[in-house]
Amino acid sequence: MPGVAVMDLIYFLKGFLVGVIVAVPVGPISILCIQRTLARGRAAGIISWSGMATGDALYASIAVFGLTFLSDGMTQYESQLQLAGAMFLVLLGVRTYRKKAVPRGQGISTNRLLRYFTSTVFLTLTNPFTIIAFAALFAGFGVGDIGANPMHAGQLVLGVLCGSSSWGFFLSAMFNHLRSRFTEEGFRHLNHVSGIVIVTLGLALAISMVV
Repeated sequence: MPGVAVMDLIYFLKGFLVGVIVAVPVGPISILCIQRTLARGRAAGIISWSGMATGDALYASIAVFGLTFLSDGMTQYESQLQLAGAMFLVLLGVRTYRKKAVPRGQGISTNRLLRYFTSTVFLTLTNPFTIIAFAALFAGFGVGDIGANPMHAGQLVLGVLCGSSSWGFFLSAMFNHLRSRFTEEGFRHLNHVSGIVIVTLGLALAISMVV
């Protein structure tokens, strides 16, 4: 029925908007994705942002389906998860700083792409408060209580995945276009600046947990 189809599309579109809203703020993961795009090309950026979008979709699933045993468990270990994320950021920042400039046109291995994907999934999942953000946004869009309808809830989560991914793919294309303007020296400076920023954000996150 046309009316049912329109309603289904509305759930997807609301999820899409929520996914974009959550993905837009620039944080350490976004900086990491931008650095990878500029240093290794569009594929590296797309895979990295796909990892972030996957983590967002997993947290959106927990929020919309009301999986309290998961959200309570992750919230209980919030400090440990955030500390793990902070230390991982510091490690990634140091490795980014020390990376040599990669010649333009050099390919990227499947294993490296897999590491890019899993690292951004992990970093996204080290912030359990994302569940609260999704729950608040879903409530604001009037879809906070659709967990009892698996079809609508699934469409909402799919929308989040597509919205977050679309924003990342847009940024990948934009920064990949800028990549052609970088010289080898520019890539070295990029790795140094990105590494320092990522380490600083990781240390700031760790310090904020004890202050």
